[in-house]
Amino acid sequence: LNPVLTLGAQIEEVLVRHPKLRLYVMHAGWPRLEEMITLLHAHSQVYVDVAVIDWTRPRREFHEYLRRLVEARFGKRIMFGSD
Repeated sequence: LNPVLTLGAQIEEVLVRHPKLRLYVMHAGWPRLEEMITLLHAHSQVYVDVAVIDWTRPRREFHEYLRRLVEARFGKRIMFGSD
């Protein structure tokens, strides 16, 4: 991967090269919410999990992050785990 590219751009390189790859992004890409939403919009094979951020972030902060993902219509692509 190219160290000059942003995280989303690096992931996108892999997704374009391997279009059948399902990708699960840990911690829902926290703290890069906007970049994560953009990636989810662009690639239907990308999913996120919210393990760890559901108990390491303050409750209000986690709920806001989760709310934004759901409002962006990605609720069915969010995995809940205990990590």
